[in-house]
Amino acid sequence: MTDALVNGTLAGRGAGMSLSEQGRNDARELPEMLAGIAIARIYSSPLERTRETAKLISDRTNSPVEVHEGLNEFDFGEFTGKSFADLNAIRQWQLFNTFRSSTRMPGGETILDVQQRMVSAFEDIRRKHAGHTVAVVSHGDPLRSVIVHYAGMHLDHLTRLELFPGSVSILRVGDDQARIVALNCLPSLARTIEFR
Repeated sequence: MTDALVNGTLAGRGAGMSLSEQGRNDARELPEMLAGIAIARIYSSPLERTRETAKLISDRTNSPVEVHEGLNEFDFGEFTGKSFADLNAIRQWQLFNTFRSSTRMPGGETILDVQQRMVSAFEDIRRKHAGHTVAVVSHGDPLRSVIVHYAGMHLDHLTRLELFPGSVSILRVGDDQARIVALNCLPSLARTIEFR
């Protein structure tokens, strides 16, 4: 979680968006959730907030961290840094929230672009670490896009999935099939239910 999210601003790929104090506290709980899992490597988006999260996990698990450009945040283009209140009045943003798969952000990506990039990154990582467990630290919409891909859902349905900042989802991806083992797990069920 970043201060931008707390303040109702679309962080996107904006520079200087580090974790908020709450985000750091949430990230410090992740190693406890991953206890007992041998993580071969941690892959992170190149953005500061994800690298910070990956380092907090690595410090406790002793797993090496590698930045992977394919795991980057959605490029919201001209909408990056705008408040959600302002965005809600813009027709292009309204279209995006209705038809995510085909609406391009001005100067940015479509969610289909993001999904193709993320699936390519996941497949690259899977090939490098066949038979091993890795952790991926990325962002909400990009992660949801890859989950709906492996679940066989239409991309426009990604908004049906909740992924909270600092949550853990587990995918088991092999050559022939993929399974969603866990989705949107926080350290306590109460926090998952109460999250706003």
